[in-house]
Amino acid sequence: MPWLALSENLNLLSDTVGMELELMDTESSVGPFRADILCRDMISEALVLIENQLEKTDHSHLGQLMTYAAGLDTVNIIWISEKFTEEHRATLDWLNRITNEEFRFFGLEVELWKIGNSPAAPKFNIVSKPNDWIKATKKSSQESSERSQFFKDFWAKFIQSVAGNYPQIDLPGPTGMHWLRFHMHDTRFVLSYAPTTHKMSIYLLYRRNDPEGWYQSLYAESDTLNAEFGIVFNWSIKEDGTGAVDTSFDFNHENNSEWDKKVLEVGEIVDRIRKVLEKRRVDFD
Repeated sequence: MPWLALSENLNLLSDTVGMELELMDTESSVGPFRADILCRDMISEALVLIENQLEKTDHSHLGQLMTYAAGLDTVNIIWISEKFTEEHRATLDWLNRITNEEFRFFGLEVELWKIGNSPAAPKFNIVSKPNDWIKATKKSSQESSERSQFFKDFWAKFIQSVAGNYPQIDLPGPTGMHWLRFHMHDTRFVLSYAPTTHKMSIYLLYRRNDPEGWYQSLYAESDTLNAEFGIVFNWSIKEDGTGAVDTSFDFNHENNSEWDKKVLEVGEIVDRIRKVLEKRRVDFD
């Protein structure tokens, strides 16, 4: 995993560019290239693609950035380098002038700072950013606060409803994010809600190469597991054995008359997955 994908470095980058970055993937395929890091901005829901170049910027990486922009619908592209040439900084400024707000380009130079005997830590300096970014960041800050409160209220109500009917589920506390992460048998189990589209999604994520083959064993039984889950999931696997499972369904938080019914349906699905994974984990061990 690239050093920048470590949580402490990603948090520092988030503070620098005014986003809330959640890691989605590393070495992600976009066209003929593999992007270093793919994230999602938790504030805007936009994809954020990060290219890290520990040397002076060059035309080859600039060409890759253009390929990434063409391959993704809505994206912020962050190009990090030890040193930006004036030509490449000017190119990012030009791209920010001619593209619409669905695409934003950032250029950051990185330094390594070391104080006393402490480990070296990166420091990011912005050399290019969208013209409206300061205004957009201030607006996003207010929207983020309102959005955070919505999800705190939403998940608190959701968790209370599920807990009363499925006490066996190890429920997390409510957060201001659009997702909840469950502790579930070596699986990164995430429940996500999109209030604008009224979609609830379930993700089972396997980002690390598991030498024991936990995900490979599940993937081999994907058809059987879909039947046991009682819901059809999309399954994917990479050469290194990592992969993901996902599905989504309708869930309208504004429909009060259907709230209890829909929450119980989601709770039942989560509990069914818990039981299936628990059984497979025991068998696998």
